Amino acid sequence: MTTPQLILSLLTVLGVGSVLGATVSGLFNRKKLSADAVKIITEAASGVVKDLRDENQRHIASNGVLVARLEALELREQERDQRERERDHAILLHGYWDQQVFTMARDQGLTLPDPPPLPT
Repeated sequence: MTTPQLILSLLTVLGVGSVLGATVSGLFNRKKLSADAVKIITEAASGVVKDLRDENQRHIASNGVLVARLEALELREQERDQRERERDHAILLHGYWDQQVFTMARDQGLTLPDPPPLPT
């Protein structure tokens, strides 16, 4: 075997060995890289879940405040409606009383102008 052939054979053997070594090394590194990737993805997902939980808690708190405000507004509206009913009833009773007093005064001979009409 000549020297160039020997060198070529040696390079071929070394080249094949390098490829084989790189393949074996790549397989081991691949498992490590895969585990690192899983760890990174898991940490990122955990961060997203934490952020979503925090945001959800803020929405729940905000919702509680809004519900309390709505209930307070509804209560105020009910109280206002009740006051309006009571006022309307008082006006109606006063109107009936006015009519009775007016009629009694006319029956006694007093001349009075007609009372103003009641709101309807």
